Amino acid sequence: MILKTFRTLLICFLLVSTIIGAQTQSKYTIDKTNWKTFNTTNGVIFSYKIVEYHDTNNGQHEEFYVLRVTNTNNIPMHIHARKVLWYNDKCFNCDTESDEYIYDYTIQAGDEIVGVPMGRKGKDLVIFKRFLDKPKVPEVTKFEFQKLTVNPI
Repeated sequence: MILKTFRTLLICFLLVSTIIGAQTQSKYTIDKTNWKTFNTTNGVIFSYKIVEYHDTNNGQHEEFYVLRVTNTNNIPMHIHARKVLWYNDKCFNCDTESDEYIYDYTIQAGDEIVGVPMGRKGKDLVIFKRFLDKPKVPEVTKFEFQKLTVNPI
């Protein structure tokens, strides 16, 4: 009787451990590149890296450009720019002035802002690149900041 109870408890423990382990490992990012600087203006450095995001529970397999903005100054800076995207080497938003593509930030002295692929914090410093499991869907092959201004506050 004790052996049967022990075996039942052991099976329950292993089952719960497997479920919890599968849930905690379903979402993660894989850094694919080191930070690459794409612009430096008035002591503010703009860089990016490519990361993969996998959520096996929800069938999401995506790749993102994660942006980092670093203020090397000892004073706060205001940043304003227009994000322009190319899908499969064709400009997607060259002819639009939508606010959706505007970056408007204040970054404190010596601070750094880094995008986060999933979640609300820093989401606008993340650019969706492509679906890893849908090769026929167009991907972002290039991005740049146009009309970039970086000024002290």
